[in-house]
Amino acid sequence: MMIVIIGTNCSGKETAANYLVKKGYEHFSLSDIIREELTKKGLDHSRKNLFNMGNELRRKFGDNVLALRALKRIKNQKTVISSIRHP
Repeated sequence: MMIVIIGTNCSGKETAANYLVKKGYEHFSLSDIIREELTKKGLDHSRKNLFNMGNELRRKFGDNVLALRALKRIKNQKTVISSIRHP
């Protein structure tokens, strides 16, 4: 089963994901994928850089780039994906 947690900033997405990890779920945060890109480019993980890099990745590779990269990493049937923000 895959659970995707969606919410506004500071709405408890990571708290819910951490609870599910305790129940045996593997956790992926889409913002971790953005952080990896920032690290590759030698940039700090500031909110502004996270926002800009996320927009850059979506512009270059499409709106679903982060979800597709997360899906490639899934090895466990029980998975939770967080850091999906709405709107």
